[in-house]
Amino acid sequence: MATLNIEGQSVQVDDSFLKLSPEQQNATVDEIAKSLKPSAPVTAGGLAKAAGVGAAEGAIGLAGLPGDVANLAGYKNNFGSQNIQKFLEKYTGSFYQPQNTAEKYANTVGSFLPTVAGGPETIATKLFTRAILPGVASEAAGQVAAGTPYENVARVGGALVGGAGAIKSAATKDLAAELKTGPQNSYSSLTSRNVATPIAQSELDNLAGDIRTTLNKEGIRPSVAGSAHAAIDELNTPATAGAADVADLVAARQNFKQLLGSPDANKAGAVKAIEKIDAAIERLSPGTMAELKKADQGWAAYRAVEALDKKLARADLQAAGEHSGLNVGNRIKQNLQSFVNSGQGKYLSEQNRASVEKVIRGTLPQKATRFASNLLGGGGGLGSTVLGVGAGVGGTELGHPELAALPIAGVGLRMASNRMVQRSAANAARQIASRSPYAPSMSNPSSPLAQAILRALIAAQSNGGLLSK
Repeated sequence: MATLNIEGQSVQVDDSFLKLSPEQQNATVDEIAKSLKPSAPVTAGGLAKAAGVGAAEGAIGLAGLPGDVANLAGYKNNFGSQNIQKFLEKYTGSFYQPQNTAEKYANTVGSFLPTVAGGPETIATKLFTRAILPGVASEAAGQVAAGTPYENVARVGGALVGGAGAIKSAATKDLAAELKTGPQNSYSSLTSRNVATPIAQSELDNLAGDIRTTLNKEGIRPSVAGSAHAAIDELNTPATAGAADVADLVAARQNFKQLLGSPDANKAGAVKAIEKIDAAIERLSPGTMAELKKADQGWAAYRAVEALDKKLARADLQAAGEHSGLNVGNRIKQNLQSFVNSGQGKYLSEQNRASVEKVIRGTLPQKATRFASNLLGGGGGLGSTVLGVGAGVGGTELGHPELAALPIAGVGLRMASNRMVQRSAANAARQIASRSPYAPSMSNPSSPLAQAILRALIAAQSNGGLLSK
């Protein structure tokens, strides 16, 4: 142990302090000196100043990024973030420095405010997921590792983990609800309108008899297709006794459509019945079938998006109950594969099936991000622990003990990979929804990979970080 005299007080530091470079020792002493001073009271004005300066520093960091990267690569220039800040301070004076812990958090959160620009989310959502969560996580990780070689990596890892975990899943439930309303209203409207289109009772009787005869001839008899034959019997009876109308045919058609998901002969019977009912509706009420088919198309889109939503929700639950909970991306792909192969999946149109299969196959950025995450122990659990210990031991020998924090970045990349899969699934739902005649206006969410990179770059430049040296 070594003893230092700082601000007139004796402070003991461990032997690792002696192994630091002169610059690192000075930075450590400065940090200790700050901690010895009584903190200034927390005020709204101080928090606002700290956050505002943080926002300016975040913007300066992005503007100076090319220069910082060039400096890091050995190409010295005067266009890095520190040079830009010094230039501005000639006119503004030195930037305000946080005076207490709360202001440090506000300053770091403020540095992420430039990432709020763009994207379809509400401003409140973007502030929370792009600035507050990654800022708080980055500052918390930085304070835990303050004064050690791990601080910069901890700040980057905190930003990645905090931001990537901000949105748990790609929600499609609201979209499904919006898609449902249009076709439902159309079916109701068509039924109500056609009440005013009376037909003879003989039309219902003859149609029911024709459907029954056709099904019996093809072996689809009551013993194997009881539900289909029950629906035929109901066709004989109009909703209002003695007042048959086209609305009775529309209602009968809806009854048979409910049987299309049956795994038995009822499905085959429903297909035959719907063909004959469609022909009768068009003959007795020209133009109605075009509107019914439009409603059918919208209903099919709704059911597909609803099924996707259930698969995504199930994947979240399954991943949450397994080990580290970081495998939601793979769970989504597995659940969608089972959906495509299921009875429900058979009714997907060719275009909709292609949209879902694209999620299952994945994209190159998804695969690359997950691969990098695996290399860095991003799966959590024993793998991350072993890698952290190994990197720490090896890094210490090489003079880079901060390598022990690599699993933190790995976890952040795994979360980003999961978010990319979730976003891909949400995009598939949007593509399916866009094929509905009742599709609501939609816009694509921001790229989780781009947001992760932006968070990492800002964290890497803050507090004299990795890129701003």
